[in-house]
Amino acid sequence: MNKGVDFAIGNDIPGASGMSTSSAMVCAVFMVIAHRNEMHKSELYKKHLPTVEDLYGYLGCCENGQNYNELIGHKGVGTFGGSEDHTGIMSGSRGKLKMFSYCDTTYEKSFDFPEDMTFVIASSGHVAEKTGGSMEDYNNAAFLSFAAADAYADATGAQLARRTLAEVVKHARANAKKESFLGGAKDGDVMKYVMGKIDQVDDGNTYPKESDKKWPKGLLAPRFEQFYRESECIVAAVGESFAAKDLKRLGELVDESQSLTDTHLKNIVPATRALPKLARGLGAHAASAFGAGFGGSCWAAVDANKASEFSAAWKEKYLAEFPGNKDKALFFIMPPGPGAFRLGQVDKSFAID
Repeated sequence: MNKGVDFAIGNDIPGASGMSTSSAMVCAVFMVIAHRNEMHKSELYKKHLPTVEDLYGYLGCCENGQNYNELIGHKGVGTFGGSEDHTGIMSGSRGKLKMFSYCDTTYEKSFDFPEDMTFVIASSGHVAEKTGGSMEDYNNAAFLSFAAADAYADATGAQLARRTLAEVVKHARANAKKESFLGGAKDGDVMKYVMGKIDQVDDGNTYPKESDKKWPKGLLAPRFEQFYRESECIVAAVGESFAAKDLKRLGELVDESQSLTDTHLKNIVPATRALPKLARGLGAHAASAFGAGFGGSCWAAVDANKASEFSAAWKEKYLAEFPGNKDKALFFIMPPGPGAFRLGQVDKSFAID
């Protein structure tokens, strides 16, 4: 690879708004360089990035600086985020909601988005720079998950393939039947089982093991609970609710997700706490904050024929509560669309059909 490129980058998305502008830039830069140098033809590319799912995971590592298998990383932005943003940016398809699992990035399922619905997006105007003062807060959610995985492994003797909560769930499910009181247990019992094991060793003096600064007792099990409820229960059910247009169930699930983000992840600020509540009060079928937290944005699912009226009312009510964000807040309508593509090549994108 030896062909250079000249870049001119522009966008109409507010910076540090939770809309993954940094990830979008990483993806765009890669696409230009890869196309210019025909990287997909190289043996190195074919060996390490044989699928688009591998590419999604690799792009996440390009941003966070971690290694991707044998592809050695370099200093990234200093955050320990995954490849979720990059996967969303690269894999999108018009009118579809796609579900992936991670570590490794794996496509799970697609759901049809109702044709008579759309998303209204609100950028709160409360920014949180990944590379600035919010970096430590941003990373804490990841560090807590590592520590919770360590605690479970210590309590059970589990040899986890990776230091992730997904591996904890996999191990707990595989071994649940060995515990007499869990014979034929439901998933909710598995969650309680894991939380109990974590609590056995979470003494406030042990985790994280790699730091002298320890987490206070009682933080690790709730971190697992949020992960489990969100990843193992809520996400798939939300997709199914959209596809079936079960709006009551959709609203309940997303409300629970928003609540867990506030009570367990604790990365909500007043602006991103208020936006979903205001949206639901105006009749949104569902609404949730998104982004890494400590700032960010909110989506609301509404009837397409009412979207403009809803957006204006939502903005008015929000700015009445947060007038200081007037110059930075942004509200716009955005149905699910295609992922990253070259102009004129929208049907030849990086998406999984």
